[in-house]
Amino acid sequence: MAAAAPKSAALLATLLSVWIHAASAGSAGGIAIIPVRVELSAQRSTSSLQVSNGTDRERRFQVEALRWRRVDGEDQFEPADQLVVNPPLFRLSAGAAQVVRVGLLSTPSSALEDSYRIYISEVPDGSQPPDNQLRVLMRFGVPVFYSPKVDAPPELQWSALRSTDGYALSVTNPGAVHQRRARLTVSDADSGRVLWQFEGFRDLLAGGDSYTWTFKDNGPRAARLRVEALSDAGPVDAIVNVQAR
Repeated sequence: MAAAAPKSAALLATLLSVWIHAASAGSAGGIAIIPVRVELSAQRSTSSLQVSNGTDRERRFQVEALRWRRVDGEDQFEPADQLVVNPPLFRLSAGAAQVVRVGLLSTPSSALEDSYRIYISEVPDGSQPPDNQLRVLMRFGVPVFYSPKVDAPPELQWSALRSTDGYALSVTNPGAVHQRRARLTVSDADSGRVLWQFEGFRDLLAGGDSYTWTFKDNGPRAARLRVEALSDAGPVDAIVNVQAR
């Protein structure tokens, strides 16, 4: 299992990179941002992003760093003075690329991982789009994580409730580092019948962040669910007992 973790993490990063490049290219006419997230630590307090303009015209961007938390399942953001980005404003001519430096002014001492988001927003250039065309400005968020100094193995808690027409599958991350899950497959643990699949991904922040997926199923009721997914720490394969609502 340990040997499979790097392959799983690499595959997950590749899938997310492809998804983000496709999303940004489709919505902003060929804007690409690499990497898809930034990892910082006491040993590596600086990093960088590259923004590339694959369109046929100049673009202008603004960069903002925010602290990221979840409260009652809702994302909350506030200014992050300790996380700096440079340059905060830049222009990109057609076919050009810009490196954005990211760094911490001080290293947090908490045993919990710190979470941030860098938002790269396109700024209007003042010109008017051609007649009968709508110009869409991109805004893209890159997650930034600062790993705690302590060794923090991944930890997740799963639960499932059965409703009249399906299930509610919940996961909580009580650990000290975030967990990213992608490509969930949920099946009946006893019969092997696939009940539901989720092709997206979900970040669970450190310190108790949770999320619930609900899905319908009209087949025989399952007593146990098998959850399989990709993650940063390796493949996920969990058996979850189903409770009646």
